[in-house]
Amino acid sequence: MTSKASLLSDYLQSTGVQLCCGVDPDPYELRAAGFDDTQPECVREWIDLLLGVAIEHTKVFKLQKAFFDLLPEGRSLLAHTISCIHDVGAFAILDAKVGDTSNTMKAYWRFANSLDADFLTITPYFGPELWESQFGGDCLPAVITRSSNLGAASFQDLQIYDGRYVWEMVLDNIVNSKCQDMLVVFSSRSNRDIRRFAATLDGRFPVLFGGFGHQGVQAKDVNGVFSAGHYPLPIFNSSRALTFPHHDGVYSESYVSALEQSFAQAMQLTKEGGVTR
Repeated sequence: MTSKASLLSDYLQSTGVQLCCGVDPDPYELRAAGFDDTQPECVREWIDLLLGVAIEHTKVFKLQKAFFDLLPEGRSLLAHTISCIHDVGAFAILDAKVGDTSNTMKAYWRFANSLDADFLTITPYFGPELWESQFGGDCLPAVITRSSNLGAASFQDLQIYDGRYVWEMVLDNIVNSKCQDMLVVFSSRSNRDIRRFAATLDGRFPVLFGGFGHQGVQAKDVNGVFSAGHYPLPIFNSSRALTFPHHDGVYSESYVSALEQSFAQAMQLTKEGGVTR
């Protein structure tokens, strides 16, 4: 059976799509868009509307578990979202950023597999066993090599005994891992970091780039580095700025119209500086 990581790579390279749609049902944002977050049927309406627009542009989705957890019937809504994504042959990344002892990780993997998620985001600091021991099931790890959180640099950019940064040590663990089916998550606004990352990874795994838009990552900078090295282009995640395109909480037009324009603009921005393969 072809792995989901390989299928994702094939999709990205055959279509040239570089946009991952974040599905973050933030209660505040839902209310601003005219959806009652306290009513599961209203949230379901938003999910169906969002996916209906998004699937015309991408087949990669990242679902933020924390926001679903805040909602009444959140688990049911999460399962519904993943089911709808799979109905159109798309990919569902469950974003929980987990990382714990082996017994607790068993529970996380069981949860992700019970929802039929394709990937589960992993924070790597409990060691490679976090992604090398998936305890059965088809869900694959999406390992966060370097976070888009700006404050994380105070830890991730520390140098260890041999001069490598902490994030480079994580990346080396991924490259040398016995697990060869995964998604690698990375973010940086530094061309130096992007070059180091791309050269070390050398196209082994599909790449999800975080921090696009809101946190300042520019697709033209990332694509320029990946194209120069002849590496497969990454996919960029965009969440709030993409799916809730308002100005200070106010929509100047209908939510659907704003959403359609937002996707069209994001598709154009992700291709800047890159070569479509």
